[in-house]
Amino acid sequence: MKPFPFILLLAALSIGALNAQSLSGKSAAFAALFEEIQANDFHLYAHFGDKLPADYAYTGRKVGKKFTGLFTGEYRNMLEEGKDLYAVARIKNEGAEAYIIRLPSNKGPHTFYLFEWQGEALQPVQLLAYAFCADGNCYQQDCWVADLNGDSNADLLTRFRRTLPGSGQVLAENEQVYLQKDAGRFGIVPQGAVKVEQGRFEMEELAY
Repeated sequence: MKPFPFILLLAALSIGALNAQSLSGKSAAFAALFEEIQANDFHLYAHFGDKLPADYAYTGRKVGKKFTGLFTGEYRNMLEEGKDLYAVARIKNEGAEAYIIRLPSNKGPHTFYLFEWQGEALQPVQLLAYAFCADGNCYQQDCWVADLNGDSNADLLTRFRRTLPGSGQVLAENEQVYLQKDAGRFGIVPQGAVKVEQGRFEMEELAY
């Protein structure tokens, strides 16, 4: 009788269970960083400058290095390199959770992405809001979390505009609706498929 393979199997199962418990505990601690929001016309907008105003509403809570293992790719690298990611808000619907995170990107120092769980890792699934100037133009995208089709679920609306700095002349603009689908996912819908109430969603007037 050779018990060693069986003992090794038990040891491997025990380590796997401990790792699963550790991940579960860490993901719960991660979720606790976020303020939960509902479909209540939550308006998210970025800021052009590096330094945030004292009254800025979406500062968020810093995501520490201990959560590095929950991310993959460039976002894991950002945490490992000591760059700052901030937990802003959590959307919970249909038993799933999505997380709004503020981080630096090529679209400005305060870019907001929506992250969701894909397996055991957090992945960015939607660019929500940003503000930056480049090549003589300024770009701004705002986002709202709201019930856009009357089903009481949180949906997403993004509005974008490209302007000239100084004069503020609008050169281009558009809006896009993302309805919540099965398991809390968001899916883009064709332009005009959902009627957006006029005047309900107005972009933040930002100083360049």
